[in-house]
This record gives sequence, C-alpha cells and structure tokens, in this order.
Amino acid sequence: MEDDQKLDISVMYVEDEVGVRDTMARILNRKIKTIHFAANGKEGLELYKKYIPDLVITDIRMPVMDGIEMSREIRKINGNAQIIATSSYSDTELFLDSIDIGINRYVLKPIDMSILYSAIDRCADFISLEKRAREKITYIQGIIDFQENALAITDGVDSKYVNRAFLDLFGYETLDGFKKEHTCISEFFIKEEGFLHTGDCTDDILNGGRALIIDRRRNENRVFLYRINRFPNERNLRLVSLTDVTDMENEKKRFETLSVMDSLTQIYNRLKLNELIDYEIVRAKRFEHNLSLLMFDIDNFKRINDTFGHQVGDSVLKEIAGLVSKSVRSTNTFARWGGEEFVVLIVETAMEGAKTYAEKLRGDIEKYRFNIAGNVTCSFGVAQFMDGDDMESLVTRADEALYKAKDGGRNRVCTSS
Repeated sequence: MEDDQKLDISVMYVEDEVGVRDTMARILNRKIKTIHFAANGKEGLELYKKYIPDLVITDIRMPVMDGIEMSREIRKINGNAQIIATSSYSDTELFLDSIDIGINRYVLKPIDMSILYSAIDRCADFISLEKRAREKITYIQGIIDFQENALAITDGVDSKYVNRAFLDLFGYETLDGFKKEHTCISEFFIKEEGFLHTGDCTDDILNGGRALIIDRRRNENRVFLYRINRFPNERNLRLVSLTDVTDMENEKKRFETLSVMDSLTQIYNRLKLNELIDYEIVRAKRFEHNLSLLMFDIDNFKRINDTFGHQVGDSVLKEIAGLVSKSVRSTNTFARWGGEEFVVLIVETAMEGAKTYAEKLRGDIEKYRFNIAGNVTCSFGVAQFMDGDDMESLVTRADEALYKAKDGGRNRVCTSS
C-alpha cells in the first residue's frame, strides 16, 4: 500500500509476545504511516510520553506493567487518548477493568484483522474530527490573540477564557495565574468621578460603559470602554471586551480645551464665557445671589502695536492675562472678550465689591512693568446683575460703563447705572 493511502495517524502497539508483535508489525505497517512498538506496559508508557501517539493498541495481560495499568497512566496524561485493548476470552476481570477506565475498543484474541481494522478506522475517524476541532480552536485562538481589545469570558464568578491582550493588560502570563488572585475584572476598575463602576460581572453591568483601569504594561491609569454581552443559549456566560480609548479621550479633551480657550492668552474665550454667564445668571435668579461683571480693555493699545509691533502687543496681552489670572478666584471666570478687551465674571459679589476688585486690578496693571512696552494702563466698566437682565443686557451695561471710563480719561473704573 502506498504511503498516501495509509492512515495518517501515529499508533503505538504494545505486545509482550515477540511472534505476535512481529506479525502485527508487518500487518499494521501496511495500513498505518507511523507506528511505534513496545514489549510491555512500562516501555509503552515511556514511548507514549515521548511521542504522544494518536492511538494505542495494547495487550491487556503483560509482565512488568499490564495494559490496564499503562492505560490508566496514559489517561492521566491525555484524558481523550484513543485506546484499543486486545485480550483472550479468559481475561474477564481485566476486561471489566478496561471498561472502567474507558478503553475505546476491545478486540479478542486471536485477533480477527477485519475487526481490528474496523476498530482502528473508527478511532481514526474520531482522531481526525478531534484534530480538526483542535485546529479550529488554534485558529480561533490565534485570531482572538491578534485582537488589540482585551477579551474575557466569565460567569460572573470565574473567568473561563481570556486572550493575550487581557493577560498583558493585567500583567499575567496565564489565565491560571490571574485566577489565583482575582475572580472578576471589575476588581481592577478604579473608582473616579465620571466613570461607570460595578461591583461584579453580573446583570448590573450588561451592555457597558467607561472604566478607568490600571494598565500593568505601562504602569499607568488608562481609560477603557467596556462591553458585556450574554452568550446565546448560555445565560450565565458573558463576553467582556475592553477597548483602550485613552488616546482618543486625551485628543477629545485637547480639542475641547482648544474650543473654549483663547489660543494666545490661554484663558477662556468668548464662547466659553457666554456659556458661563448664562449659567451664572440662572443660578443668581434661582438662589437670589449677587452677580457682577467687569469689562476692561488696554488703553491706547493701537499705539503699542504701532510703536513696538504686533509681537510686543501680543506679549502685553499675555502678560496682562497672566497678571490678572493670579488674582482671580477659582469660583470666578476670567476670559478674553476679543482684541484687547477682557471680562471677569464675579459670582456672589455686589457692585461695591466688584468695583473694589476692579480698582485693585487697575492698580496692579498700572504698577506692573511690561517687557519692552513699559507702563500700560487699563480702563474698567462694572455692572451688577439686576432683575430683568439677561446676558446681553448685563454685558451691554458693563460695556457702556467701560466707554464711560474711556471718555473720562482712561485708567479708571466706572460703574453702570
């Protein structure tokens, strides 16, 4: 028989009788590509450990170690091992033992080769199916391990499966290593405001959310989107997927910051200021709090630009922003209104307090020695929120007070009526 017609499996044949073993060697070599021979159970066990053959054909009654004891040891190594036992009619007790340890086929001596071939073919079919199943599992495992997302299968108490990305994320080499110390991935979720947190991997976290998790690879906190779904027809199993979105979150924050910050002075821009004025007006009405707004601009700013150039003018704007920022309380809002104009929104402060603060700022700016430009002054207009005001009317009254200060000689504070 040509090699390509032989069964593509490896077989270990164990028989203590030399004549029987030699005869079976000639017969089996015609049907099977790879075959190993042993004279007793002990020798067979060592051969099995060395080669892990697909199929074991063994006599039951042998010296040194019988086929039953060898098969029992093989089962400890490979619970799915395919084993065909051969024995005479008189070995009833050993026959029952062979059933007890789960020997797959039993062929009586003297061996009828048609029966043995049939047994081998059935075992070979099972071996082929098992190999294909293992190959599929290997392929699936490879595909899953190539995923950047950390994946885990859990019943809420025990982690059944995890991929390589999961193990790397939490700093473990194997699933067993992870399970020795942890049961559920939510143990790694860091409790921080703005993130969804859970106590276990049960129904309360189905669907998903955002979680802050320590990435053991980088030794830093990272933001993950987690998704949890039930398996079809397996209500107790969940598939957990963790996607690292830290870079996207940081980029989002950067763009959000750019959208509300003035690029030159690094203080709030007019867009953000409008939002905060609306918010504080609502609060002032609801809680009957005082609210004041002061607007100021740089005196003779055009002359600074014309004399020293626009780069120096930009430097003056940045220096004023830095100077005023140091004295603005965290509860208040400082923003660039546009050009050389700035606004400070002062919460829970009436006109008199706002005017005093404006005078302080005016004095600080007047005393400050600006790089290249030297002395610079600012004019201020102050308005207090009144019943019937909205953002537009409050800003308009502060603007009118500012122009009153300009018309009055600059470098002064004026209030709205």
